Amino acid sequence: MYIYLHGLNSSSNSYKVNWLRPRVSPREMLSPTYPAHDAALAIPALTKLVENNIDKKPLVLIGSSLGGYYAQYLAQIYPCGIIFINPALLPSHELEKHKGLQTNYDGSQYELTDAHLEKLEQLRVHSANPAIPSLLLVDEDDEVIDPKFAIQYLQGQAAMRIFPGGSHSFEHLEHALDDIVRFHDKLV
Repeated sequence: MYIYLHGLNSSSNSYKVNWLRPRVSPREMLSPTYPAHDAALAIPALTKLVENNIDKKPLVLIGSSLGGYYAQYLAQIYPCGIIFINPALLPSHELEKHKGLQTNYDGSQYELTDAHLEKLEQLRVHSANPAIPSLLLVDEDDEVIDPKFAIQYLQGQAAMRIFPGGSHSFEHLEHALDDIVRFHDKLV
């Protein structure tokens, strides 16, 4: 089973999850919508979802952007693997420039504040855990999050596919599909 964790201003109806779901079938994929900007609300909702599905083996969290940060936090607590897609692993720093009024994928609005960034920082995992099976998928030309930090941070801890070009939207999803399925299936 996969649980897809979307990033800031995205939702359970993102392009990536809608593209992946039929292609990873018959493996199940859950994709919750949660307030990604607000860790105080996101973590309890995601914790409950993981706890309710922890018996479905293998459990793989696919974390895109800020969802990668949440996936890493949850994998420290629950036995699961992680697939990072263009992850935001230092969101209190990476999101600083996005403070203020934001618009979600669904059109709803909220304000990203210092308090939100501080709460995210409290969840920070300061070093990657080599015992957690991990796969990093990045586009080198991600215009939102510099992939160099994730590559360096996960070096020697995660399998990696680094694609030339691309963007934060991760334009190489089709090329990474076999990696995503193989990663899940080898955890069985």
